[in-house]
Amino acid sequence: MVNGKLKRPGRMVAHGVEGVGKRTLASGSPGAVFIGAEDGTSQLDIHRFPEPRGWGDIMGALDALKNEEHDYRTVVVDTLYWAEPMVWKFVCERDGKSDIGSYDWGRGYATALDQWRLFLSKLDTLRVSKKDGGKEMGVILLAHSHIKRFENPEGPDYDRYELKLHHKAAGIIKEWADCVLFCNYETYTHEQNGKTKGVDDGSRVMYTERRATFDAKNRENLPPKLPLSWDELVTAQLNLVQQYESLLKEVKDEKLKAKIEEGFK
Repeated sequence: MVNGKLKRPGRMVAHGVEGVGKRTLASGSPGAVFIGAEDGTSQLDIHRFPEPRGWGDIMGALDALKNEEHDYRTVVVDTLYWAEPMVWKFVCERDGKSDIGSYDWGRGYATALDQWRLFLSKLDTLRVSKKDGGKEMGVILLAHSHIKRFENPEGPDYDRYELKLHHKAAGIIKEWADCVLFCNYETYTHEQNGKTKGVDDGSRVMYTERRATFDAKNRENLPPKLPLSWDELVTAQLNLVQQYESLLKEVKDEKLKAKIEEGFK
C-alpha cells in the first residue's frame, strides 16, 4: 500500500455489484498477486497463483508468500464468496459432516469461523513481514455484494447492500479490516410519469463510510466517496499524510503533538 506515516500496509475489503471494477481496482495496487482469480480476471495482466482446489490450497498460498522469496507487495484474495464454500467443505470433511447445516444447533457456521480467524491471522503475518528482513505486504479481500433486508430496530425495515457471506463470517472480516469499500455505479433517480427511475452515466465510485443502504468502513479518514481508481485512493491517502505533517509543523505544544500522532496511528 502507501508507505510512510500510514504505518504498515492496510487491510482492505472491497465489495460491490457485478462487473463494477473491483478486480481492476485491486490490480492497480503495487506488486499485486491474486489468490483465487475467479472468472473475470482473464482480461487483466496480473500475477496469480494456480487456481486453488480447496481451502488448503488457499492457506498454502499464504504460507508460500510468508516463507518464500518474492517481490510481491500486495496479496489479493478473489473472492471471499468463492472461498467460503471451500471453508465449509474443509471443516465438514474434517469433522465427518455431510454439509455445513448438519452440525447440531447450527454450530457449523460458528465452527467455520475458526478457519476464517486463522486465515486473517496469516494475512496479518504477511503485513508484519513476509520473511525476516523482507518487505511487508498489503492485503485486499474482494467480495460480492447482495441486497439484504435490514431489520431496523428504530423504524421500518429497509434493503441494503451487504457482503455476500454468511453474516458470522462477514462480521469478523469487517471488524478486522481497516477499510471496507463499497463499489458501485454512480446512480441518480428522477421521476417520470409519476414513477421513480434510476439512471447512471457509467461513472464508477467507491464509498468509504457506512450508510443505511450499504456496508462500508473507514479507519483512514478517507473522503466519503472517491472515483473507483487505485490512483485516486493513493492520492487521497497521500493528501492525508501531507495534512498530518503540515499540522504537526504548526503545533508547538509537545503534549498536543503527541496526541495528534497517537490519533493518526
